[in-house]
Amino acid sequence: MASSAANFSDERDVFRRLKAHVLGGDSPEARLRLLDLSHRYETPPGKVREALLRLASEGLIAFEPKRGFSSLPISPSELMDVTNLRIELESRALRDSIKSGDDCWETGILASLHLLSKIEPRSLRDRKALDQEWVKRHREFHRALIAACGSPWRQRMCETLSDHAERYRRFSIASRTKSRNIHAEHAAIANAAISRQADKACALLTAHYMATAKSVLANKPAMAKPAGNDSRE
Repeated sequence: MASSAANFSDERDVFRRLKAHVLGGDSPEARLRLLDLSHRYETPPGKVREALLRLASEGLIAFEPKRGFSSLPISPSELMDVTNLRIELESRALRDSIKSGDDCWETGILASLHLLSKIEPRSLRDRKALDQEWVKRHREFHRALIAACGSPWRQRMCETLSDHAERYRRFSIASRTKSRNIHAEHAAIANAAISRQADKACALLTAHYMATAKSVLANKPAMAKPAGNDSRE
């Protein structure tokens, strides 16, 4: 049993590390070579392939039988599609959470905001840093906001969309020139949520995600074309 549990843990770790690699902003459509990744992460090729297939099934990378695995192309229209759908689903989940959330839900929001606030000053000093800890705490804050929505399926769909949004955000971060007061945005959303101001909370969440999408479009030359002119369409 111990060996089986260890293997399961290893598989999850391989998947977690490769997912972070994929979301870290590789060049669009770059090849993800099995042996290269195996050597980099000191992991057997078979486990790397299993993790890559899972990432492909989640739509985070591309897979073609004769060409192998590759990172996805960058698409302005996809970015806006992901952003709009994320706003739609999370706004509904946030409204339901505001309606049904109890003291534990409020505490979860405040605790996750506090943990995020402890690391945000470092992120503000170095906006180009690819900070895994910030990503983790940021994800936990947004999870906490919709934790009381009562729909595990909606939560899973929001998680998937968050992954795709993160891929774009991380791809553009190296060329970002303008900074935002992200903490103020998060604090305003949290305060509106726990004050049970659903309309205000959802409006702030919408503005938060749209500002991120516009920042991505503005800070990467490859993204700086209208969403309707995607070359893949």
